[in-house]
Amino acid sequence: MAVQAYINLYGNCREAVEFYSDVFKTRKSLLMLFGDHDESCF
Repeated sequence: MAVQAYINLYGNCREAVEFYSDVFKTRKSLLMLFGDHDESCF
C-alpha cells in the first residue's frame, strides 16, 4: 500500500521538501502549491 502525505508549510514549502528529500535520500516528489492553481480548483 502506498502512502501519500499532505503537508502545509508557510512560505518555504519547496525548500523544506527538497531538504527532507536530501536528508532521507528519497526521490524528488511531486510538489503542488496552492498558488499554482486557478480559483476554479477550490
